Amino acid sequence: MAFTDKTRLDDFAPIPKYREVVVSLFYPTEFTKDNGKDQIRPTTNYLPNGTARYYDNALMASGAIERLLTYSQISGPLSINYKQSPPLLVFSPGYGATFHLYTTILQEAARKGYVVAAIDHPYDAAIVEFPDGRTVLATERNADHNLTEFLNTRTRDVSFVLNELSQPVPSHPFALDTRNVIAFGHSLGGDTAVEVMLSDNRIKGGINFDGDFHGKLISSNCAISRPVLLIRTQDSSNGPNWNDIWNKLVGWKLELTVSNTTHYSFTDLPVVADVLGIRAVIPRVTDFTLGDLDGLRGLDIMSSYVSAFAKFICAGDDSGGLKSKVGKWFTEVDFFRKGGPQRDADISSY
Repeated sequence: MAFTDKTRLDDFAPIPKYREVVVSLFYPTEFTKDNGKDQIRPTTNYLPNGTARYYDNALMASGAIERLLTYSQISGPLSINYKQSPPLLVFSPGYGATFHLYTTILQEAARKGYVVAAIDHPYDAAIVEFPDGRTVLATERNADHNLTEFLNTRTRDVSFVLNELSQPVPSHPFALDTRNVIAFGHSLGGDTAVEVMLSDNRIKGGINFDGDFHGKLISSNCAISRPVLLIRTQDSSNGPNWNDIWNKLVGWKLELTVSNTTHYSFTDLPVVADVLGIRAVIPRVTDFTLGDLDGLRGLDIMSSYVSAFAKFICAGDDSGGLKSKVGKWFTEVDFFRKGGPQRDADISSY
């Protein structure tokens, strides 16, 4: 879906025009039978055509990314297990990235029972592809803007998307509850997920995967009282600036580290690299390093924590395992610090 915000111009567009964003909804659905058999097959392209060609060239993948398929279905019916819309999560990708590079994570969140609204932010992403086939590339003008400016636009994008999704949308098959939302993201998207809570009370909790903070949490005397989950690599020497904002998170908060990871471990790149056999190639053709954690294992860790946090916030239920996953289900995950008011999922036992 593409939405146009007619209340503001796009600060990054080369010519004056209203701000546009691209949104995809991932949600639990009924799978399509294959020749009458209850058999699931991958049927949908991993990336849209133009985006796939772009990353095939960037990663020197010789067309392999264009041939990748996923288990997603386009415009599938909502699963019959849900009499009403599942809880809504909103996702923002890292700076320079499209949300499509997080497809496996978004699919897993949907499989676990959530609707995920994934947002592409044009002009800060390397490429954004619209449903009509148009592509918008990041331009050299990006050098004229700092990350705080991109962050400010992203937070407005998130609130605008929630406004749009609160209205009947013919292109999705069910009503959405936009009053109680969990935001999550990676890198600048993780910063966005927390920063937007300062201006939008519909966001009840935020998850930041390995993202530095750049906005009001850094520059002003403000605080966030709603729950925040921070997950990063173990390499504190190259980690995010979370010490600077820790005391401004005055509600429930938890910081975890994941061993054998790098910044790009919190994307689809490790899974894609493992599937295509190009893990050793990626650091040679890009500045991305992927760490040693197996791609599918990393996917399991990320999707499990997103699901557990969302269940805790939306339903007050810790049966999803915010406690038990640390050092038990996932030995790669270590507790770093916690704080805030005591709640049902109190982590004092860690």
